[in-house]
Amino acid sequence: MRLCPFTALHTASELGSHDTLHDADCSSARIASIIEAQYHVRVGERTIKTRLSGWGVSKRDRTATTDSSLHSRIKELFFERCLSDAEILRTIRAEGFTVSSRTLRRIRTEQGLVRRTDDSSERQLHDDIATKHLLEAYNEGTIQGYGRELLFAHMRGEYLIIPRYRLHEIYRTIAPEAIQQRKNDMQ
Repeated sequence: MRLCPFTALHTASELGSHDTLHDADCSSARIASIIEAQYHVRVGERTIKTRLSGWGVSKRDRTATTDSSLHSRIKELFFERCLSDAEILRTIRAEGFTVSSRTLRRIRTEQGLVRRTDDSSERQLHDDIATKHLLEAYNEGTIQGYGRELLFAHMRGEYLIIPRYRLHEIYRTIAPEAIQQRKNDMQ
């Protein structure tokens, strides 16, 4: 028996199409074992992966990283509903998106949707942005009388991420009289 190189043409003529088994969601190891069983040709799993890659056949569905509707939905669920990654994942999968937890984390961090940071300069930047926004909102009268939860919800609605305690500390320095008035009103 003459062994010929494992090529796209050979595979296409023998198997019908070089990506039929791949489309059937067979692993590279499974494809190699089918070829060996049917054609008595030993092909390594790595060879299958290399050939499929060379032919432009990929198992990866890259629509998750480029789908703008998915990105906006993640942003909406993160800010407006304050969902955890597991809850976001469950919601978007129920809506028909195919996303792994790792892809969700990558999309979220690429969009700057982080829950906390250990970088002090980045933390200071977030505080400065929050301070500027709080000053504007306070001067307009938008947030006067807000407590911690309403203040936090307002900032999330403006797509600003800052922990409640830091947000309240900033608000306390900006408007100490508003804090005192709220305390008096609650007594």
